[in-house]
Amino acid sequence: MKFFLLVTISFQIFVSCSKVEYTSLIDQAFSSADESFDDSGESEETDSTPQTLSASVLKLSDSNATFEGSDNTADCSYYLIGIKGTGAWRPSTFVYNNKVYFNVPCKYTDAGSGGWHWGIMSWTPALGMVWYDGDPITPGDNEVVSLSDTDSNGFSLSSSRNFYMVDTGSGLKGLAVKYFRASEYNTSNVPTLFQAKAVVPSNGYYFVSFNTSSPESLAASDFLVDEEKSAHIFNENDDTWKGQTYREAELFYSGGEVYIYSSSTNAPTKDKDFIYVSKSTDMITFEKPMSPILEGYKCPHVFEQNGTLYMIAFNNNIDKWQLLKGSSLLEFDTENAFTLDLGVEIFGASGWDDTPSFTSLPNNQPEIVGVEVLNNKVYLFYMAGQFGQMRTPANGVSGAPYDSPRGIGTFELTIE
Repeated sequence: MKFFLLVTISFQIFVSCSKVEYTSLIDQAFSSADESFDDSGESEETDSTPQTLSASVLKLSDSNATFEGSDNTADCSYYLIGIKGTGAWRPSTFVYNNKVYFNVPCKYTDAGSGGWHWGIMSWTPALGMVWYDGDPITPGDNEVVSLSDTDSNGFSLSSSRNFYMVDTGSGLKGLAVKYFRASEYNTSNVPTLFQAKAVVPSNGYYFVSFNTSSPESLAASDFLVDEEKSAHIFNENDDTWKGQTYREAELFYSGGEVYIYSSSTNAPTKDKDFIYVSKSTDMITFEKPMSPILEGYKCPHVFEQNGTLYMIAFNNNIDKWQLLKGSSLLEFDTENAFTLDLGVEIFGASGWDDTPSFTSLPNNQPEIVGVEVLNNKVYLFYMAGQFGQMRTPANGVSGAPYDSPRGIGTFELTIE
């Protein structure tokens, strides 16, 4: 999450907010989409009878934020926690070892040398939020992966952010948005250094995959920098759902495959949003779909509770978050969706998070960091708050990243 040096990016993945009616697209999503999958990836018979959803939320961070960006300049969370906007720099969540982990793009200063680094923290209801210090010797809460670390080819990792992970039961697979230099990953180094698909056409940020045995052990050398970059995204700029993929992802593991839920827009017009699903077994090759699974929605968060699949996504028709029930990993019921008006729970209550300027979404709806199930309870984490760290830019004009959230709040979601 940051705005700094502008570069030419070959695969552009940006931000949008728009409206459109939902259209059923499931029959076209994959060549195998006529087969229904359960949460383990196996085909099953499903009950097609619509069931109306109902849910309620309990705000667990009413008095205080679940996490506040640090006031200590020695901490990597000092500068920012998030930059508002769909697909922008912000934390994401995953469950591992019975804890909710947070991927945190962190930075010490606004200078290029200040970040972006990758830090992690974990949360449980009993312990609250705990920052994992990647460098216990150095004072402060430090990152785990630094921009100055070297990748498997000996190049500086450079800035990395927008991390997404999923537990496979034998380790973690993930995606990150990492800066690549064409002066390093170019044809002159092929095939001497690495294979041709590692080449980037220009300086810029690209999605890259990684594998690691645990969150704490992730290193710069784990990034699969020799493989094709941004292989799961679309950037056709053709006014269809393939027009442009946002810089975000939701990972769900089932039946030996990682399902990558992405949001896209019909660039260049950008007045329609879509959710589509890619699949991969190794995070090197990706099966991309022939059509999206949802239209008029974005920012999906997929989870399973009591053997039932759910998605929380932002509905552009009503400008609110909705809870959808899934009959498979590729089909979610919009006709019986339940609307979650999280803005009503937050704004106007004079709490730490009563700051609508810290969200890019309409109707004062907060940006969701993640939705996770822990001990059979559903927790929803959102961005808000500034905590006295409002900074005035040199030109005196208020704007990103100065009006961005520095805190994380929590709801407990009960599905009835």
